Parts: sequence; structure tokens; C-alpha cells
Amino acid sequence: MLKFFRIILCLFSIFIGGHAQASQQWHLESEKSRLDFFVRSTLHDFNGSARRLSGILEQNLNSAKGFVDVDVAGLTTYEPDRDKNMYQMFDASLFPRIHFVFKDTDLTKIMDHHEGEVNFTGNMTMHGISHTLTLISKGHMEENTLICEGQMHIHLKDYGLKPPSILGFIRVADEIVVRYNIVFINK
Repeated sequence: MLKFFRIILCLFSIFIGGHAQASQQWHLESEKSRLDFFVRSTLHDFNGSARRLSGILEQNLNSAKGFVDVDVAGLTTYEPDRDKNMYQMFDASLFPRIHFVFKDTDLTKIMDHHEGEVNFTGNMTMHGISHTLTLISKGHMEENTLICEGQMHIHLKDYGLKPPSILGFIRVADEIVVRYNIVFINK
């Protein structure tokens, strides 16, 4: 009987120890991550990128939760006057970041096969307005690095933003295409 309790105690210790080790925190590597956006306008199309990203992914076994932040003042279209209009549109002083919070993200395919589809479902808040969305990403593992890439379409009006216009006839489209390659590192 004593041997039985020792075995149970040993298994319990392994389970509790393994469970504690299974929870890990991954940090977004901003130097290796990219977020680019593409915009149509009546004059010409243009693109831009986010220079300042941050985020954390908390993994517990094969499930994850976390967030990704985009600093609005770190967005650029590589044209200072256009950037100034963009910061005004976002009310950057009042709403300095775009915030995406996700939870219950299944990482099984990536953890088991080192690559696969990852669906990040959560809330994106922009300009003080939140919407639930799912980002369908292609993900893969490289040693202690998780890389997720994908594309999403954002409608500015959904977030209370009025697309900028110049002289009343040069207008920016409501829809923006965002492409991302986000790198999380387990340090």
C-alpha cells in the first residue's frame, strides 16, 4: 500500500511539475516582425508600415493568449505630409495605439508539426472602438521562435475613422489591406 502511494505521489509530482513548465511566455521580436499596409486612393495607391510593434503570447500547453500592440505614431507611409494627415485621422494623441487581444488560440498544429494554420480570435481596438475578429495565419516553429504571417482587411469606418481627403476630390479608400509577419521568441 505504501508503494502505491509513493507511485501516486511521484506521478502527481511529475504532472504538477510538467504543468508548471508547460506555461511559457513569448515576446514579440519587433526587429524581426513586419506589419505593412496597402491603401488605394483616387490619385495613386500607396503603402506604409508599422515601425513600432510590441506584444506577448502566453502559451499553456497547446493553447495561447496574448496581445499585439501597434504604436500609431510608429506608422509611416514614407511621406511626412501624408503621415501627418494619418495621425490626425487616428487622433493619435487620444488613441496612441492599435491593440489586438487574443485568447484560446490553438497551437496544436504548430507544436506537433512545426507548421500549420493558426487562428487568432480576439478583439481589435482602434480609435477607441473594438471589434471581434479572427486572423487566419500561417505559422511555423524554428527552435525557440514562433512565426505567424497573414493578411487582413480593415474598414476605417468600422472604427469611427473618416478616410482622409485632399481638396475634396483626392480620397483615400475606406478599406486598408494589412499584411503581417509577427515573430514571437521564447526567451
